[in-house]
Amino acid sequence: APATFLPMASNAYRAESAMESHMLQRAKQSEVVVATLSAPGTAVLWRDGSRPSLSAVEGRVVPAARGAGVAAVTRSTSAPDSHLTQRVVGLLRHSSMMAQAVGSCMRHVSGEGSEPRLPEASVGAFSMLLERTLSIPSDALADLGQEFARFDFDGAGSLGVRECAKLVRACLRRYLRQQQPPAATSGYSVRSSTAEGEGYTFVKRIESGSHGTAALVCNSSTGVQHCLKSVPKAVVDPSFLQEVLDDLAALRADKNVHIAAAADAFQDDDCICFVTEPFLGGDFGTLIQRAVKQGVTPTETWWRSIFSQCFAGLAHMQRHALTHCDIKEQNLMLRSPHFSEPTIVIVDT
Repeated sequence: APATFLPMASNAYRAESAMESHMLQRAKQSEVVVATLSAPGTAVLWRDGSRPSLSAVEGRVVPAARGAGVAAVTRSTSAPDSHLTQRVVGLLRHSSMMAQAVGSCMRHVSGEGSEPRLPEASVGAFSMLLERTLSIPSDALADLGQEFARFDFDGAGSLGVRECAKLVRACLRRYLRQQQPPAATSGYSVRSSTAEGEGYTFVKRIESGSHGTAALVCNSSTGVQHCLKSVPKAVVDPSFLQEVLDDLAALRADKNVHIAAAADAFQDDDCICFVTEPFLGGDFGTLIQRAVKQGVTPTETWWRSIFSQCFAGLAHMQRHALTHCDIKEQNLMLRSPHFSEPTIVIVDT
């Protein structure tokens, strides 16, 4: 944003947003005082003559002339530019480029190497640098500080690259939802096909609900059975779908016996379709009855094994900065109907 030099401002200062608060903290550490003007969305940065300019981390402020002075930085409060909005849409669809930028900005802000961590105190500096790097609207990351703790999966008080990239994506999706009129996010980033076109024949329906149906299907060329889950497009946010696909790809690349990751995805005229393994042991809703019917006694040791597997699956998701958000009996299943030594799988990840 353009900067202009104003007469000497008062040394009294206050922060009008979380981002300005972080900016203030960092600036004070660098002997740069931050103040605010009365005009909405305007921040004032004052520095003494010992520093010719702010560092690139603070960004957006042109180098100041030597000697005491004030630089006013105006953050835009006008209607969003459609080109910038489409830029956000593109970043959500090509998240690998965004993740690389997040890592680069984290390294710049933290000064760390291959595995940088972003402390909460550096959110403001990181946000402004990332806005410049990605050329996105200044208010697209306005919720970064507020949402920080929600993505601190290990409670360390800082975020790794994977966690931080997810935080940024969540803020960008929220930004798009807030646009009026809604941002153009039409089109789903999966190939078009049909169950028949993929060679699947219907065997039986497994379940049906408000968020889609699940059916047991058979691949006509291989004879292998799969579970085909069809989710109506009306309940699928296109900007969120790419993140789902990225998460599924990460889970496939680092497989875990307790996590069900879709092997494939495609769209037909009405639904987004996910192909997974069939888990024929049923879910936890009738676990005890079916185990007893097989002659299995649910002992404490038996239950300990079951819940240890559940926690192992959740821990694997957490290592990938994923939260399931819907853990319940219906989403905890057995790979096979062998209840004496059950293998647990978390589904609908």
